[in-house]
Amino acid sequence: MTKISKIAYLLLLLTVSCRTTVTNVSDIGLADNRYDKDFFLRESGNSLDHLSKSIKMLNSIAYYESYLLSKSSKITLDDISNIDIQAAAIKKITSTETASGTATIIYSEKGKIALLTCAHIINFPDTLFTFYKDGNGTNSKYLESFTVKKRQTNILPELTVSNEVETIAINIDSDIALIGREVTSLQSKDLFPAKLAWGNSSELEWGTKVFIIGYPLNNKMITSGLVSPNQLSGKDYFFVDAVFNRGFSGGIVLALRDGAPNFELVGMVKSGTTHRKFNIVPDYNDPGFAYLPQIPYKDNLIVEEVAEMKYGVTRIMSVETIIDFLENNVENIEEAGYEVLKILKPLDKLK
Repeated sequence: MTKISKIAYLLLLLTVSCRTTVTNVSDIGLADNRYDKDFFLRESGNSLDHLSKSIKMLNSIAYYESYLLSKSSKITLDDISNIDIQAAAIKKITSTETASGTATIIYSEKGKIALLTCAHIINFPDTLFTFYKDGNGTNSKYLESFTVKKRQTNILPELTVSNEVETIAINIDSDIALIGREVTSLQSKDLFPAKLAWGNSSELEWGTKVFIIGYPLNNKMITSGLVSPNQLSGKDYFFVDAVFNRGFSGGIVLALRDGAPNFELVGMVKSGTTHRKFNIVPDYNDPGFAYLPQIPYKDNLIVEEVAEMKYGVTRIMSVETIIDFLENNVENIEEAGYEVLKILKPLDKLK
């Protein structure tokens, strides 16, 4: 190759490398009336910042009393209502159970706010029983312990004064709850509902990008994930590959339709995937428990059930499930003093 040819060749390479490619908006799916898969505009930041202010941490605490019964007393479940359990017990223990999650304000009118969340965050059993084992290792009919819930509080920590909320409506099967409370005029200024269009989860496709806002491990955070539609369950739920941590339950799931700031509510975080296993561990409740790494442990051991989180598979309940829940609880919502039409008004979009 001559010197002149080499120069011409280099100039050609330079021209190709500096060439500008122009992509039309329609080429990346922003104007096709479908949910976007891989595009994020700067304008989304302001929208998400505003939405995040309507999303609150929810803490729930249940207070229990447990009564331990001797095996020789031979007390059965049928006997509980006919005896003085405190007199029959050989020991009484008080304990608490706690749960944390996320709740989103969807109503704020006339001194009341209502928030959408997952039922399992605020649903604790009223009574619990354990039974003595028989010779085969199966449960006998004789009670070992009887536990009863004495009270429960559900609170929004952000409301430093008068922060307890009531349950307005709840459905354990669908795992949805509506909670609320009265607020002062001063509080209501900072408690506004999330202004979102109600979406349609049936239009979510493989690879649709969604954004999730919630309180994993008590920290307000946003994450994103890709949708995998669940074709077996119809409209009830779908999966995303976002990382789930405790506290994300009740977080809202948003999709963009034709670019920012067109966010739509397409679901709510229900749960992550867990695997349960059993570990042999020291009996921490033993008054004489002590452990020194240098000395082999020889005291009491117990079997502990552990839920191990499997990250990357998060179940999302669909927006249609949420809509069904609200529409089926109109009477309960109105009886609690909330203007149901104000809550259901955004649903007109789907009619």
